[in-house]
Amino acid sequence: MRLLRGTTFARYANGKWGKIRHRSWFADLRRNSGEMQLLAGAVNLRDLHQLEIILENTEPPIIFVPDQTRELSVAQPFVGVEDDRTLRFVNRVSGSRKYFANIMLSPLKIQDSLVTEIVPDRDTSIYMATDGVPERLRVLASRLASGTETIAQRVDKAMSFLERHCSYSLEQFYTGKIDPVEDFVFESKSGSCEHFATALTLMVRGMGIPARPVSGYVMGDWNDVGKFYTVRQGHAHTWVEVYFPISGWTPFDPTPPAVNQEPESELDKMFLTLWETYECYWFSYVYNFDNRSQSLGFKKIIAAITAKLEFVAGLRLHKELLLLLLLIAIFFGRRLKFVVRSFVRTNSWIPVCYLEWEAKFSIFRKVSETPAEFHQRLLADKLISADACGKLQIVAELINEAAFSSRADQKICREKIAAILDKVKPE
Repeated sequence: MRLLRGTTFARYANGKWGKIRHRSWFADLRRNSGEMQLLAGAVNLRDLHQLEIILENTEPPIIFVPDQTRELSVAQPFVGVEDDRTLRFVNRVSGSRKYFANIMLSPLKIQDSLVTEIVPDRDTSIYMATDGVPERLRVLASRLASGTETIAQRVDKAMSFLERHCSYSLEQFYTGKIDPVEDFVFESKSGSCEHFATALTLMVRGMGIPARPVSGYVMGDWNDVGKFYTVRQGHAHTWVEVYFPISGWTPFDPTPPAVNQEPESELDKMFLTLWETYECYWFSYVYNFDNRSQSLGFKKIIAAITAKLEFVAGLRLHKELLLLLLLIAIFFGRRLKFVVRSFVRTNSWIPVCYLEWEAKFSIFRKVSETPAEFHQRLLADKLISADACGKLQIVAELINEAAFSSRADQKICREKIAAILDKVKPE
């Protein structure tokens, strides 16, 4: 399950986590057109996937980052950065924000290290503090660490203990007589993601390893009509980052899977899905695109709705009927009080043959850059001829048609795209 990272915490006292004053600075992205690299090293383009994220205005203005994000494009001249890798928008604005993430699909690989290789410094020592940790939890951590030498071994011991002895529940019966995490581990043995993350963090710290809780969101619910994820406030989540000398801060989620809460009825679920589809398509395909893409975007909205409402699929929808359906969707969406905090949509609209073709050039297409914009940049840098740019204009139109037109034959479009690309080579 993908995690959307927000911010971290450091100090634990009286059953609560608190932040520390991090060193912060502004990253200047003007030279990179709003892009910033988060992970270094060579990577196969087939292992990368683009996510487009539409985030409702939040306070504080945190940029939620999917795990294993290689590059982030926020189309802003500056981004706030903190020591714990928390990213923030510099300016507060009303409405929603859109940004892009290029994520790695390959599984996360951890390079294990001996615990003795950890060297406390200004970046890790604060996350090794055991102040406020209940004595019983320290004794348990010491017992679990006995006979282990590496970081991964000790984290696995702590994770296994929580898996065997504790269960997930949003209903807690805390007496208030002892520390909440002590009550969770030794008494009630039932708690939320905050309890699991706190317990794992303090146990790992008790083993002499830097660890910190992280707040953010899980990816959310898949919208099968719009082909995107919806992340609501109810998807807020807490997990743990453990420090490895070679791999750096690595995520671990000790919370067992919870039972998903479904809408009240199939009718409610259908209208909620329609409204989310309409809203996401509006911002993704209509709001910031040219006239041609807007027209295709409207057609995609209508196609998605008529496909979902099978009982009117055979009708020719008039504008008045479509408007009525959208108003009904809005009404049901508000009645259910599902607060949509962010949309995450897989940006898989560009064919693989095009991705392979663009990888042949010495410059890369930006995450937020359309093929047509990329072609103009290739022409400006004299990497293609004017004649080739004219042919690539047809390619850009075919990509838009395959992605946004409900009547397009995607197979034929891809074949035409591949045929043209075969004739266009880097200068």
